[in-house]
Amino acid sequence: MSKRKFIVEKSYQEYVEMYQSVYEELGRVITTGELRKHQFDLPDSNWFVRNCPDENVKTYRDFVKRLGYKSLRMKYTFEIAFEEFAKKGLILIPQKMVSCALKMEYICPKHPNIPQFKSINSLIFGSEGKGTGCYYCGIEKRIGELNTEWKGGISSLNIYLREYITIWKKESMKNCNYLCVITGKKFNAIHHLYSFNKILKETLEELVLPIHKKINNYTNEEMNLIKDILIKKHSEYPLGVCLCKKVHNLYHKIYGKVDNTPEQFKEFKIRYNNGEFN
Repeated sequence: MSKRKFIVEKSYQEYVEMYQSVYEELGRVITTGELRKHQFDLPDSNWFVRNCPDENVKTYRDFVKRLGYKSLRMKYTFEIAFEEFAKKGLILIPQKMVSCALKMEYICPKHPNIPQFKSINSLIFGSEGKGTGCYYCGIEKRIGELNTEWKGGISSLNIYLREYITIWKKESMKNCNYLCVITGKKFNAIHHLYSFNKILKETLEELVLPIHKKINNYTNEEMNLIKDILIKKHSEYPLGVCLCKKVHNLYHKIYGKVDNTPEQFKEFKIRYNNGEFN
């Protein structure tokens, strides 16, 4: 069987980013054999070394080290794996097979009804090694990092104000059991059943303020009033629903992104479940 010739079509940085993406998926370093076979549509290890802008990178091991990845421990006992997950506050479910790349079932005490799966190498060496280890805790952490000081500038009013509805977002996620309400899988977005832009418009009308696209067109006092009323109005409408990216994009492709209603979503869910969009 002849070896497939690999044609380089992307920049070095683009291939590095692809490498990192595969690493996150596998939960381990890609072997030289896999790269030699171009198994993931990536150049071989010699290409990464030869084209690296860092002159200190002489070997594939140097390249891996430059990306911040550590060498793999190929064997783990359940006890060792249990301790590694416990360091993140996670509970590993007892299982017979344990290896570096095997995705193992675990639960987070904060989200006990949602089983999650991750390899131990992904937990230790991947991006999770720097985070919570729990997918849903990570989302809650990100939405909780509020920008509490307004300094004006060119930020969109819509985007800026979305950062101040944290309680509404958390309650929406909890109400959906932290899963996409359509697919039952991991979610990527919290969809407003009653459009955010409609709530914002009602807020500005109540305050008798004009609609400016940029927040630096409002005074600090006006911004504080807008935030207070906006948060209050969110409690007057339905909570949001968790959706995975594919479903969320499909919904807005069909119904647009302006003036969405709960009735629209109810219709969309029926159409989706009937297989209309298959």
